[in-house]
Amino acid sequence: MEEIINQKSSNYFIRLFRGEISLPMTYWVWFFFINFIILTTSSFYFNNLPVELSTNQRYISIFIAIFSIFYSIYILIAVWRSATNHDGSKFWANVAKIIVIFNFINLSMESYNFTKNFTDETYALENSIKQLEKKTPIKISEDVYITKAAIDEKNIYYTYELQNFGNEKFSQTNKNLLKDDVTKATCNDIKSSNLLKQNYKFYYYYTTKKNIKIAEIKVTNEDCIQSNRDENILREILKQQS
Repeated sequence: MEEIINQKSSNYFIRLFRGEISLPMTYWVWFFFINFIILTTSSFYFNNLPVELSTNQRYISIFIAIFSIFYSIYILIAVWRSATNHDGSKFWANVAKIIVIFNFINLSMESYNFTKNFTDETYALENSIKQLEKKTPIKISEDVYITKAAIDEKNIYYTYELQNFGNEKFSQTNKNLLKDDVTKATCNDIKSSNLLKQNYKFYYYYTTKKNIKIAEIKVTNEDCIQSNRDENILREILKQQS
């Protein structure tokens, strides 16, 4: 029995978790340096993700977030225990414990936000739009950029900048055509359609490069219902003519 316990104790990572590794090694290498690498790598990954995540990207994001949380818990416990077992200056041991407390509070908040992203649909939506706003301007096509994104209760706002649009006037006919295209695109998108059914409203603003507004489009669930009705009527007319 004692031999088994000694074998387990010889495992470096078990000894690290128990606080049997020196405080300088535990703090500077495993907490400070390794944590820095994990945070830097994960931040780089998340900051370079596209607006719409693929299934694989979503799973990788979840894995990275969970791994970061569990490693942080593991190393914070290790630092606390190492500080408790520290034979040197009690001052630095107490400083290490204070840092652990602050980091644990911050970790608790991040874990709460991470969990809420999967349990609270409204929070997840607001957070995704905030993240989108941080990444703006975002290139949509050769001539179009998203420059702003915001949400206010059940109103979602997007501002698009048309790079090659000059000072020419945007005719009412063009505005109507743009509204039809935007309405169809919004209503046909599964995520947007589900939000519209929950009484969310979308506002699209189109501006020139000089920030002159040329069009403002509002899309509601009623617009989708009307658009579908119009399409059904047109489909029926074409069917009768054929």
